[in-house]
Amino acid sequence: MEKIVIVKENSMGLICACFIFLICYITFLIDRKKTNPVFLYSFFWGIMTFLSSLHLYSYYKVESSTYLLIFCGVFCFALGSLLGEKFCFSLKKQNVNYTLEVSEIRYIILIIVALFCLNLNFKLMGYSLKQGLSVERIYSVMAQANSNQVKDLQPLLGGVQEQLQQYLGYPLLYLIIAFSIARFVYTKKRKYLLVMVLFFLIKFLTDMRRTLLVNIAFFFVIYSILMNEALIEKIGKKVKQIYNNKIKMVLMILVIIIVFTIISILRKSGDGHYSLFYNFYSYYPGSINYLDYRIKNWKDMNMGYTYGFTSLRGVLAPFIAFLELIFKVSEPELFKNATDVVVSLHNITANISPTQRYNTYATVFYEFYADGGWVGIVIASLIFGYIAGVYYRRYKKDKSLRNIMNYGYFISMFILFSNIHINSIVIYYIWPLLMERFLYKKNKKDV
Repeated sequence: MEKIVIVKENSMGLICACFIFLICYITFLIDRKKTNPVFLYSFFWGIMTFLSSLHLYSYYKVESSTYLLIFCGVFCFALGSLLGEKFCFSLKKQNVNYTLEVSEIRYIILIIVALFCLNLNFKLMGYSLKQGLSVERIYSVMAQANSNQVKDLQPLLGGVQEQLQQYLGYPLLYLIIAFSIARFVYTKKRKYLLVMVLFFLIKFLTDMRRTLLVNIAFFFVIYSILMNEALIEKIGKKVKQIYNNKIKMVLMILVIIIVFTIISILRKSGDGHYSLFYNFYSYYPGSINYLDYRIKNWKDMNMGYTYGFTSLRGVLAPFIAFLELIFKVSEPELFKNATDVVVSLHNITANISPTQRYNTYATVFYEFYADGGWVGIVIASLIFGYIAGVYYRRYKKDKSLRNIMNYGYFISMFILFSNIHINSIVIYYIWPLLMERFLYKKNKKDV
């Protein structure tokens, strides 16, 4: 009987991977576009589920129900995206008498405001420099500082400067980086590349986290693909410019992979041995093992469902903080529970193999599950897919810089990072999509 159960557990991951790849294949047959959100999402999770089912590096087996939960989420995402492509609901009637054009003045204003709000980062970099900290030590010290374990940094953290950094500085930083990359790919002007590098260094030299480097890699790849797709529609496939763009994109990816590997080796303690594939397997398929652990232990954690507050935490946090600061309105209980869910991702560590401990990255499906169990998976995945479909619909209809930037941002930060979180739980990941309109000015069409 035990052998039968083991076979079922091993095969369920492969079966779900096959059905997810089937969704991917059907989508490609219908649309013939590799930039379709359903194609990307199903291909991504097909790969993740397949690799997870192999249990490489002695990773523990995952429950069949967890694989079914992932398949359910991908299927509902596909349905939602289809609805988003066909039906787009808008509270504001679109004005066809004007277009939106990039405002360089507004771009400069955002840069100045962001630099002001990131003053804390400069102080933290100064602290690391003064202490002579290595790359490994900076990463460790800043992680401890976030838990109030570094006395020297306590006066800097928790005050107005940190509030400005978290609620305005970092959202603007991610918006500026994404926009600068999209603008650089679009215009080839190096000033945008320099701005991107400046803001990357401001964030990276503060905490030595590699996530932003991966974000930037995704931005370059996705924006290049989307820009090339737009160019192909205008000037054809065989133009030399298209070929040159592809060569530049490949070279940029290689450079980022090399930098990522070097940083990882410098950050790693011990003998410095480093495996890029093992690192990939830990962060990507490994997140399914952590999801499995969290789902199995949900009841033991004494956490109630949060009914949307977890998935929308990053959207709601600034408003709730404002009401609490100005009007002394206490946090809603569901929002507190959502915060507990997010905090627990960092605090609860689990063994996903005999030698590998894991925390934080529980996939989008965990946050959806926290919002309502299996019902939360269905509803949240439908909404997630619908939003993706709307962005894709706008991009297909008009391949303007704004639509390319927004859709590329959604792919990079939400679809390709869905193994980590639903990034709407993080203020500085979701708010760039809500603030990007400021970068554009209205321009009347010539009649």
